[in-house]
Amino acid sequence: MKTWQIEVNYRGIKTPIELSDKLLDSKTQEQHIKQAIEHPDDFNIPNMQLFCSIMDYIIKYNNKQSRMIRSFLKESATGNYLITSSGVLYRPTKIDTIIHDKDMPSEFIDYTPMVDSDRRIIESNQEQMKILTGLDIKQINKITKKIFGVKPYISKLNSTPIQEVYKVARFGAYPGGANFNCHVGPDISNPTLGVCENFSESYTTTQISRALKETSLLGIKSILLKKLKGN
Repeated sequence: MKTWQIEVNYRGIKTPIELSDKLLDSKTQEQHIKQAIEHPDDFNIPNMQLFCSIMDYIIKYNNKQSRMIRSFLKESATGNYLITSSGVLYRPTKIDTIIHDKDMPSEFIDYTPMVDSDRRIIESNQEQMKILTGLDIKQINKITKKIFGVKPYISKLNSTPIQEVYKVARFGAYPGGANFNCHVGPDISNPTLGVCENFSESYTTTQISRALKETSLLGIKSILLKKLKGN
């Protein structure tokens, strides 16, 4: 398995992560999250904001690695939904809850009305998309155009529910548009990106181990210098 080490702007902080070049097997959100809780140092499901920070990284940098990730993501998400650890709890009160890293120690939430018609993302969706993706609409449009060649759409509940109902957040690209899908229940199974968020904590050990296997003193020196610069 090949991996990419990248630094993304996640929740306003430069965050090093490791991204697998293989999708995680299709599971329900609950099953993916259970795996993440039991094996936090493995490659696990990202929330929608982390997922979008990876797409944001892709369009900001034009190098061999970013092009490889772009190709991988385009192939993975075209005609296929990738699930995240985010979702929407729709409420009868009309103030809905967007949940990221659901039921995980890192869970965080925010509130905004989400019920609306399925449509292309427009200016009135600014607050919804900022809370869901961590990005503004202008950046979302750039991402979907540059990676998938289509405009962004959002799918969600079209009417206020009579009782609370939870829907998972997924992303998929189709000829009609790139869809931020928040209207299917938690029983759905989908693959997802494999992301290691604890990469920064084990960076030195992991990378030096790989360099030693390659018997490359220059590789060890390069990694130590990167680590010192990061500090």
